[in-house]
Amino acid sequence: MNFNSGSAMNKPISIAIVGAGKIAGDQHVPAISQHPGFNLVASVDREPGKADFQTLEALLDARPTQVDAVAISTPPQHRYAIAELAIKRGLHVLLEKPPAQTVGQVEKLKELAAAHRVALYAAWHSRHAPFVPRAREWLNERQIKEGSIVWREDVNAFHPGQDWLRQREGLGVFDPGINALSILTTICPQPVTVESAVVRMPPGWESPKAALLRLTTGGAPITAEFEFREEGLPQWNIELRSASGNVLVLSAGGHGIAIDGVAQSTSKDSRVEYNGVYDQFARLIEERRIDADASPLALVEDALRLAAAGPISR
Repeated sequence: MNFNSGSAMNKPISIAIVGAGKIAGDQHVPAISQHPGFNLVASVDREPGKADFQTLEALLDARPTQVDAVAISTPPQHRYAIAELAIKRGLHVLLEKPPAQTVGQVEKLKELAAAHRVALYAAWHSRHAPFVPRAREWLNERQIKEGSIVWREDVNAFHPGQDWLRQREGLGVFDPGINALSILTTICPQPVTVESAVVRMPPGWESPKAALLRLTTGGAPITAEFEFREEGLPQWNIELRSASGNVLVLSAGGHGIAIDGVAQSTSKDSRVEYNGVYDQFARLIEERRIDADASPLALVEDALRLAAAGPISR
C-alpha cells in the first residue's frame, strides 16, 4: 500500500492514516491523494511491516511537528483510545464509521476536541452519496407514510479476513447496516427511533450476522433488514412512500434514485463519497469545528438493547 501523496496547495494539511486495512487502501488513500488540501505523510498499523509505524504514539514521538491530522480507520474497538491520544496531542481527527463503540465515547471525544480546539469529524461516508441530498429535498416537501430498508451483502466479498466484525464489539452486520441508518437519519425531517429488533448470531459469532428492525419516524413505520448472506450483487436500497402515494427509492447506497418508478439517474463513481468526506474535513479544520453526529450509532445501540434472538426469514 502506497501512502505517499503530494498537494498543489500551499501549506497542505499533513495527515496520517491510522489503520492500514482495506477501507484505507480502497478509499482513504485515493481520496487524500487527489485532494489539494491534504498531504499524506505517514501510515500506522499495529501489524508489523504493514505501515510506517505500529502506533500513533510512535509516529508522534518520531515526528512531533510533521502531522496536523489523523484519519482513524481501525476497527471501532480501538478508535476511542487512538482519537483521545490524537486530540490531546493537538491533532484534528477524522473517524471512519462508526465513530466509536458507543455514543458515550463520541460525546466524550466531542468534549475533548472542544477543549483542545481541534476539528473532530465523524465521517458517515454514505451521507456523501450523490443522491442523498435529492432524497432529503424530496422528503422535506412530503409526509412519510411507510418505508423499508434492504441492506444485504456477502460478508466474504466485502469484508474478507475481517474477523473483528464477528466479535462482540465489532457490530457484525450493523457495520454495513449503519450506513443505511446514517442516510435515513439525514434525509428524514423527523427523528428516527427503534421500536423492536430481532437478530441472528450463528455459532462463532458474538455479534449479529443478520438483523430485522422496526423503526418509526414521525409515526411512520419503516422496516430495516440487514443481511450478510446475500449472494451476487449487494442490495443497498431504501424505499419510502409518502402519504400522497408518491414513492422514492434510493438504490446502490444512494448512488441511484427513482421517483414514482422513474429512474432519475445513477452514479457509478464509488469514490465520490470519500471525496466529499475530505472536503468536509478540510472545512472543519479550517474553522476548527466539530461535526460528530452519533444518531446512527444510537439506533444501533437501541437495536442491540431491544434485540431478541430468533429466526429471520428471507
